[in-house]
Amino acid sequence: MAISGSEGRFIGKIGNVVYYMLNGQYVSRTIGLQPKRKSKAQLANQHAMSVTMDFVRVVNDFIKVSLAFEAKGTTKNAHNLATSYVKTEALTGEYPNMRIDYSQVILSHGDVPVPLEVGVTKTEGGVTINGNNK
Repeated sequence: MAISGSEGRFIGKIGNVVYYMLNGQYVSRTIGLQPKRKSKAQLANQHAMSVTMDFVRVVNDFIKVSLAFEAKGTTKNAHNLATSYVKTEALTGEYPNMRIDYSQVILSHGDVPVPLEVGVTKTEGGVTINGNNK
């Protein structure tokens, strides 16, 4: 059930249409019907999303910061961008044997210089990454 939002717009579900605000823009989308039997392509896509989301869920706090600037001013958010990057660039294999190729993962974009010397140290709380540009 939808409620009346600002400027007389509805927020929520009416029939098979959902109305909501996304990054300051009013959006509506239809909810499609799902077939009783899923095709192999649908099953492959669901599995690809499952593998992708298992990874993105772990790095979600990081990507909220690292991809926030890229998402600003668009209808996408940092989570959407990370999901898209991982699924299209880092997912390898064929259904049902899909996996993440971590060397292809993109977790940020920008103009920060790459450190010349990088070190990773395991700590009690996780890992510490050190680097310098000297």
